[in-house]
Amino acid sequence: VQILDLTFKAFITIVLVYLYGVVGFFIALFFGYLIGAIFSKKLLNPKFKLILSKKAIKETIRLGFPLLLIGAVLTLFQSVDRWFILKSLGVAELGYFAIMFTFSSLILLVPIRVLSVVIQYVREYYFKTKDHAVIHFGFIDLLFLFIVLNTILILISKEFVFYLLKYYLIEYQVSYDFVNPMFAVSYFIGAFHILSAYFVIVSKTRYTLISVSVAFIFSIVFNFVAVYFYNTLYAISMATLLSGFVLFGIVLYFFIVEGVGGRRISNLRIGFMLCIFIIICSVFAFLPTHIFNGDPYTNTLTSLQSLLVVMLVIILLVLYFKKLNLNSLRRMLAR
Repeated sequence: VQILDLTFKAFITIVLVYLYGVVGFFIALFFGYLIGAIFSKKLLNPKFKLILSKKAIKETIRLGFPLLLIGAVLTLFQSVDRWFILKSLGVAELGYFAIMFTFSSLILLVPIRVLSVVIQYVREYYFKTKDHAVIHFGFIDLLFLFIVLNTILILISKEFVFYLLKYYLIEYQVSYDFVNPMFAVSYFIGAFHILSAYFVIVSKTRYTLISVSVAFIFSIVFNFVAVYFYNTLYAISMATLLSGFVLFGIVLYFFIVEGVGGRRISNLRIGFMLCIFIIICSVFAFLPTHIFNGDPYTNTLTSLQSLLVVMLVIILLVLYFKKLNLNSLRRMLAR
């Protein structure tokens, strides 16, 4: 249902932006959520009884209130760049940024939805066993799997977005100038969601809240610097990329420090993983992009260069997978 919902929102956004420009984006935002809510209710047909219990209410508040705060701060964090664009560059530039932000969000559609399914198995395993070690190392394996999947999705998405902007959303071709940093940030946001899920399962959401709050402050600083010194969409997109890296870096720090049972783990896999993230995002931030008015040979060569780099990254990761002990991940997902 979630995949259908997000696919529909993406489709209606592209269509309405094509027909009505920037105004169409805001129309799609409203009707996407409205129609999505109606269809979700019809498909899921939820049936439940309202039972009031002091114990249940207290437990709900204890678990739900931190998540509510995290969601609110995360929304602010993800809106900082758009507020700076609106104030400094105007509504038209916001439309260019918003369309690329939408494409970037779609990259995470599959990984995040797969994660939401996996979490159900992990939560069940943890409640039965309380085995922190298996959960901790299992999530490390999940991060590596996410890197491989996200790398493939970015390659496909860059090609799709180029031809969509070239032949259909022609007036938004300027958005392609900052496609690399906007797509690269999906690594950090996706990794943040994975590690946040870990802290939710082990009931330590305070680390996620701290990470989002600190990253929110850094995001304001980065965007202020980008606007003050450059005042371009590319500079702001780089500020978004740096903000995402800070968010990931802080939550990864807590993940390492927390370790198993509150003890620090000296684990080379985590350090190696962080290096891989930096390398991948640096590569994707500076890879050549297609040229709309360029000759077909140049664009084909660009596609081949991207494909070769992605294949190299995947080969390196697959080779490293041989060193991973995936037993933790298998145990988490076993019924």
